Amino acid sequence: MERRSRLGPYRTSTSNWRTELYPIIQVVPVAIKQLQLQLQDTVFVDQGTLLYHVICKRLLIVQQVLVNQALFTPLFNSYFFGMQSLLSGATVPEIIERIKNTVPTSWINSCKVWPMVTAFSFTYIPIQYRSIFGGVIAIGWQTYLSLLNTRAAAQEEKEHLATHDTSVGVRTTHTRVEHRMLEQKCAA
Repeated sequence: MERRSRLGPYRTSTSNWRTELYPIIQVVPVAIKQLQLQLQDTVFVDQGTLLYHVICKRLLIVQQVLVNQALFTPLFNSYFFGMQSLLSGATVPEIIERIKNTVPTSWINSCKVWPMVTAFSFTYIPIQYRSIFGGVIAIGWQTYLSLLNTRAAAQEEKEHLATHDTSVGVRTTHTRVEHRMLEQKCAA
């Protein structure tokens, strides 16, 4: 029997480890990528005319938004949902199913939020404050991903119970039919 805490069915010691482990594993690659993007931002500072600088800066921002959305969003969201499932004790097929159920939805919603945040950040936020700005927005985003993960877990549990109830119902019906046949044989 699984030990549940007083905080609810999803709050266990595994949940506490997940809460501590996930940010540690994610911080290093994200920080490295942010640093690379910030260094790219400084490439055009000393180039030619102001018009050239503005055009190149805008193209660079569009490139950064596209790279973030096309490459890093599916990768990080798959990592998030996969690690959440793994640390919850899910099997590999369950992890794959969770990723299939959650990543497309999270990617579509990410396209609604992060391009504006990234463009705003690279356009108006000074380099030294971008990680703080992104971190504040990421708090809300991580909350959304956790909510999506919890909903997917509840849906999977509901489907599992429905499958389990159906199989129990089939067995019960099958047992009743066998019992009736046995009664009929005994009566004859």
